[in-house]
Amino acid sequence: MRLRLDGGLYDLRAERVTDSEEVAAFSGAWTSQSMFRRDPLNYDEVWIYRLVSR
Repeated sequence: MRLRLDGGLYDLRAERVTDSEEVAAFSGAWTSQSMFRRDPLNYDEVWIYRLVSR
């Protein structure tokens, strides 16, 4: 994938996060930002991706 950010263009690869501890850490950070953000741990199947350089 390509990401344009602050005038720069970056080639990235999306990797699915499957580690349960990493998903739990993301869940805590995500839901702490707002009471309106749904907790990903409340769903049977969650797909979270990290972006890494190619």
